[in-house]
Amino acid sequence: MNSNTIVVDGQEFKSQVQLREFVRQIIDRYNDGDVLNLADLSFCKSLLERHPDSLIKIGVGVRAIKVTVTPPWKTKGFILIRIDGTEIDFSFRACISSSAMSHGQKIKKAARTSIHFQIASFKKANTFDGLLRCAVTGEPLKWDECEVDHYPIPFADLLDRYLAITDIDIKDIKITEKYGVWRFDDSTIEASFRSYHLENAGLRPLRNTLNAAMGRHDNQITGD
Repeated sequence: MNSNTIVVDGQEFKSQVQLREFVRQIIDRYNDGDVLNLADLSFCKSLLERHPDSLIKIGVGVRAIKVTVTPPWKTKGFILIRIDGTEIDFSFRACISSSAMSHGQKIKKAARTSIHFQIASFKKANTFDGLLRCAVTGEPLKWDECEVDHYPIPFADLLDRYLAITDIDIKDIKITEKYGVWRFDDSTIEASFRSYHLENAGLRPLRNTLNAAMGRHDNQITGD
């Protein structure tokens, strides 16, 4: 993967132009007021994480995204519908042109780091005679063929719910990257999310090649 490659919802795009064309194809499939289907919603939620103000846009969490037509130019755009029913528009162009990782993406990476051992423990507990069993197909899986899927609540939604019930100002959450690993600076936040995840996350073994087909790549962790 070269330095210009952009990854959104597990899909690789060689340039911003290619990504913009893909998003255009999505938006052109809908009329004014139409709500995105689950596959397109998953992609656009991942795209939204690239927005410079993603945390402000997402707020308490994403319930749905719909297409809107803006007068007088009749251009199409996206409206985010939050869990609490409030709505806000977001520019997919800003998401595409953003080169830096958003604060929201850093928080998600740090949250995943905090539960790494829970994921590894789950895989070990579900390994018998050196194999796991895919929860969807029932086929046996080697360790490196298996990813741990958050189900029925996707990992991103689980994290959104955790952030919504805390009194922490999201903008004040500090994240540090070292040797490619992102972690919360505050060990209290790390321990708090780890505990929340342990109590609320549903997990299942899944063949890693199913991620693209099911549009659930963002919910999966290898647990290596």
